[in-house]
Amino acid sequence: MLKFTKIFWPSKIRYQLIVGVALVHLFLMTVFVTDLVWRQRNFLLDYSRKGTESLAMTLAVNSSTWVIANDVAGLSEIISSMKQYPGIKYAMIISPDGRVLAHVDSSKQGLFLADNVSLSLLNAPPKLHTVFESAALLDIAAPITAAKGDLVGWARIGMGNAEIMKNLNIVSRNGVFYTLFAILAGSIFAVIIGNRLVKGLSNLVSVVARIRDGDRSLSIPITHDDEIADLSEGFNQMLSAISLVEEQLHKTVAELNQLSGHLAEKINEEVEKNRAKDQLMYDQSRHASMGELLINISHHWRQPLCTIAITIQDIRDAYRHNELNEPYLNKNVQLSMLELQTLSSTIDNFRNFYIRDKEQKEFNISSEINRAEALISGYVKDKAIIIERDMDDTLTIQGYPNEFAHVILNILTNAKDKFEQKNITGGIIRIRLYKDDATGRKIITIADNGGNIPDEIIDRVFDPYFTTKDKSRGTGMGLYMAKIIIENKSNGTISIRNIDRWCELRIELD
Repeated sequence: MLKFTKIFWPSKIRYQLIVGVALVHLFLMTVFVTDLVWRQRNFLLDYSRKGTESLAMTLAVNSSTWVIANDVAGLSEIISSMKQYPGIKYAMIISPDGRVLAHVDSSKQGLFLADNVSLSLLNAPPKLHTVFESAALLDIAAPITAAKGDLVGWARIGMGNAEIMKNLNIVSRNGVFYTLFAILAGSIFAVIIGNRLVKGLSNLVSVVARIRDGDRSLSIPITHDDEIADLSEGFNQMLSAISLVEEQLHKTVAELNQLSGHLAEKINEEVEKNRAKDQLMYDQSRHASMGELLINISHHWRQPLCTIAITIQDIRDAYRHNELNEPYLNKNVQLSMLELQTLSSTIDNFRNFYIRDKEQKEFNISSEINRAEALISGYVKDKAIIIERDMDDTLTIQGYPNEFAHVILNILTNAKDKFEQKNITGGIIRIRLYKDDATGRKIITIADNGGNIPDEIIDRVFDPYFTTKDKSRGTGMGLYMAKIIIENKSNGTISIRNIDRWCELRIELD
């Protein structure tokens, strides 16, 4: 598998983005269109069945009196009125012994039914009966009964499904068009993002190569506000510092050369010392800056791209092994998109995550919990933290999804920081999402086994600027903002309690 991937998977970042986005769009749209056509087919057929059953029962009720009275003319008039319904292939009223009492085709009136399908109806119990069903035709028979419930005949309706098949073909054709459009739009987006990313890296590599050859007058142009821009700015500052050091060195050498001859030996000695010191400073500065540059590139480029490649392969493998389901697919797609956003955002990997929603909208609660969890999934995996989930995936609320996910992220971050601060191994985080039948409220509980919060401070954890962490790691605003978002913007409540050396945060939403 890996050998095959290396042969056909592009090595350039730009093409990896284009191919990856196109494949994801192709797969997602194919699944979507297939599911849409299947659901539409079932809906239309079910709708046709219910309509045909309703017509058959109506015909049976309206014709019962005429059948009992053996009024053929009245029955013919009722049958003729059925011609106005679109899609009807035939309608008839038959006696219990199979004689056609009335038919939309008057030439068949008085004949006896002779086909096996129709004859099976004569021995059927007096209830609604499906005589025949196929992709092209639906035949429904309703019993005609007297006042005491005795069977006096059958009302049959034959409804054609040609219009349904036509609508399904239109849906399928439109689905193919939308799939191609999604692939094209995604590819164009990937091209734009890829060009933007690669352009910055290319400029950086080009300038580094020329500086390595001795040209110190260069600087990297900054055209965007992203990680590349931050790296370029840092590199430019490094170049300015190096140029300043070299300029100072040249000034020092010039001043020393002007000193008197009898100090020439001393001056030369001092110059050599200064040169050695300045060269060491230059080397240290360059090595430190280059080291930071390599760390940033490794952190902000290689890992996200590797994660995207693995995610795409994982989706394909899951599809091949029939392990693909909607929550799993959504989680992987969201993870991939977050990683793509990382490549173009600023040095803060979560900037887009903190963009405030402008309007309220209905969103799935479990999806936002999973999205927040995905942001710390790498740390959770590295530290072998276990996250146990028991969530109702159908629950939704009206609100601001980004702000809600921010609340969940703050709670999960506090839990993992507690594990790290107390050197706890085997950390467990339990997430529950359910609906309280008594109150109708949606309940979210997040508990961890990182130990209790002391009783003397547990009532202050939601206060602004209150934190138990080191000042370099915490501002004390996380749970305060969580309380503001839940209570003021989500019409809910948030509380905290200790349970047998476990700490549990509880959110209740309407």
